[in-house]
Amino acid sequence: MRTVALLAVVASACGGSHPSQQNQQLTCSGSDVPIYKARFQPQSGASGVASAPDAAGGALNSAPNASVPAPDPNVTAMVASCAQAPCSNGQVGVELPAMVGSPGTGGPAAAGAGAAAPSAGAGGAPVPADGTIVCADPPPACPSGESPQYTSKGTWECTDCSLVVTYGGIYGNYRRCVSMPHLNCPDGQTPTWVFEDDQWECKPTCDNGQYDQHTIAGQLVCVPC
Repeated sequence: MRTVALLAVVASACGGSHPSQQNQQLTCSGSDVPIYKARFQPQSGASGVASAPDAAGGALNSAPNASVPAPDPNVTAMVASCAQAPCSNGQVGVELPAMVGSPGTGGPAAAGAGAAAPSAGAGGAPVPADGTIVCADPPPACPSGESPQYTSKGTWECTDCSLVVTYGGIYGNYRRCVSMPHLNCPDGQTPTWVFEDDQWECKPTCDNGQYDQHTIAGQLVCVPC
């Protein structure tokens, strides 16, 4: 029996009470290990930005001027279950999604490695183009209201999953939970979800080339195409 300390990612569906996140134990019997999987799987087509409830309902984009609900702690970035994986004692498995887009010239996916960087993160591995299960160190304990998310760089991060960004085909159509872009950018710049940095940054307003323009809660943003 394997017991791994992790954040509560096996959550009930939306609705009901909203308990705060807290550490707990996921116990897997026999040789099973905790296996993490992204709640929002890749979806072919264009890029998009949606609130978590809209994304859960199948939407790539929310109505441009619709308000974004406060983060629901029951909507975690990853879900977990017990299954077989050739991981060392104390490690967890991470099910990596396959790249589903049609990589274009110049994007990370065009290099044949999905949206992954070629080097692995500490305790993890980069995301391959065909999808697989990799072994990694357990996710970190995240602040209340946030949950762990395994990135395409082979590392863990904490996110509140206010929004779900869908990358375009150049970046493999990956979907990921992100925070709201609380930035005041100067004229000519726009909050941009920067692929290389996994965060919102003020960048020159994109031209629907490498990054696409979208409007969420009345705010123009740019996301990987």
